[in-house]
Amino acid sequence: MPVDVGKIRVMSVASRTTALVPLNGVAATPRRPLSTRTRSIWLRQLTLAAVVVVIAVVIAVISPVAFAEPLMLVGIGTLMAVTAATLFIPWGSASPTLIAAVPFADVIGIGIMAFGGDLRMSYLWVFPIAWIAAHYTLVWMISALGLIAAIMVVDGIVHFGNSASVARFVIVLLCLTFIGITIFSTARQTGAFKRLLRRQARRLQYTLDRVSAQERRVTQTLNGLDLAVARVNADGELLSANDAFLALYARDREDPNDPGLAVEYAGFRGEALRDAQRTITRAARGDVLDDERVWLYDPNGQWHTLDITTRPLTAADGEEQSTLIVAQDVTELMRAQRRRDDLAAVISHELRNPLTAILGHVDLILDDNELTPRDQERLEVVERASERMNQMISSILTSPPEREEDPEPPREVVDVRPLLEASVESFLPAAAARGVRLDIDAPSPVVFEADAFRLRQVLDNLVSNAIKYTPREGSVVVGGRMVGEFAELTIVDTGMGMSEDDLDHVFDDYFRAESARESGIPGTGLGMGIVRDIVESHCGTIDLTSTLGEGTTVTARIPLDRAEAERVGAGERA
Repeated sequence: MPVDVGKIRVMSVASRTTALVPLNGVAATPRRPLSTRTRSIWLRQLTLAAVVVVIAVVIAVISPVAFAEPLMLVGIGTLMAVTAATLFIPWGSASPTLIAAVPFADVIGIGIMAFGGDLRMSYLWVFPIAWIAAHYTLVWMISALGLIAAIMVVDGIVHFGNSASVARFVIVLLCLTFIGITIFSTARQTGAFKRLLRRQARRLQYTLDRVSAQERRVTQTLNGLDLAVARVNADGELLSANDAFLALYARDREDPNDPGLAVEYAGFRGEALRDAQRTITRAARGDVLDDERVWLYDPNGQWHTLDITTRPLTAADGEEQSTLIVAQDVTELMRAQRRRDDLAAVISHELRNPLTAILGHVDLILDDNELTPRDQERLEVVERASERMNQMISSILTSPPEREEDPEPPREVVDVRPLLEASVESFLPAAAARGVRLDIDAPSPVVFEADAFRLRQVLDNLVSNAIKYTPREGSVVVGGRMVGEFAELTIVDTGMGMSEDDLDHVFDDYFRAESARESGIPGTGLGMGIVRDIVESHCGTIDLTSTLGEGTTVTARIPLDRAEAERVGAGERA
């Protein structure tokens, strides 16, 4: 049934092919595309047929008498028949031998045309020889040349060949052989180049696949981070950005360069930043930022506190200059810090009130002239301990920026002996109550620059721990001496000790040795960490040795010349 072309429409399918579908619902049979092999066979055969037709027309015009030769017409008819057969045979699944039959048939057809003639028609053999030389082995080409030679020999025998026939034989055969060998060599070189190009293409494709896979892994890794990461060029255009950045700045994933709905501010609930002060603009300008604080207000009405860092990226060949932006959302961290500071302020305030009352009453009692010297001495110990606690509470109330700056401990000339005596004196009642002997071993003055308040805190923590974990009738010896260029403080006890495994974690926050936990003695596990931090702030070191069931020795070494120690430490870090 004929199909009305006017009722046919083109429909696109997912595979990017097109199909003709009539509106009446009856599908037209799609035309099968020609294979490369079929197109090549058609091209070669139709070219030869076209040349033969042109020659026939020219001969008919110039020398019609030539058509009186029946072999000319038979030869032309043979070539036309081979051409017609070529157009109808399905070459897609044909064997190479069947395909080779076409140029061999052409050799025979041309031979019939040239049979008994002169040299002119013989040159048409170039077409089948070129075909065979380009696509087949040397054996096939020699076979074709042999067939041509046989035709010319038969022609010479039938027509009583003379010297001209011999010359024709030699000239035609040599020319065809030379042309065939040239085409054969060129085809082999071309084939080798094609194979090389295919191998190179496969390698290139493999490299591209690896690069693409690596890019996907990098993208997946960046998208898995909670850091907002982006790359911008000098024009302020986003070249790439991870999911966190797009979500934080409320950018459209399909068009990330479309201005987002989030607005940057210079401060919390402050003034919005102008375009020249915004992060992307500054990064595009080449500004280097290091944890610069920016506040962001998103479309959901939420505030975000961001720490912005930018770094210029080295451009590869053919790449434009770009800058990396890393934005860390520290909103929850800031909230936690504020809650911590508020809690510390409340706790410190509540501790200071009763402490103030204690100090006030101690002062009133000390003004009483009826106190015995011993009672007055004890009250003075209470007063000094209360004042020290008041100082520690004040340090808790220090503002966060001041704590973050980690100011250098104040330097003053300190004699360790009075510090040891004061610490021991304050803990003598506790030691006596537990039946522990507390002694001082400081044979000579140890004078150096240090923070006396913090150094006393070190001694108090270590002495307190030693007394707490030493059983009745045990001993604690607090010592101080100069060893070379160091002041060495030692606290030796005969307490319960700890295992080697516990020694590796003794300075970790909130860690308590197994022997301490089993003893039932309360503790926080923070004291040794505080001691280590204070000693290291003096450029010193602290070592701890212990034997389970025998006791513990803590040794703190602080350099006498802290300035020199700081210079040495800075050099080692560099």
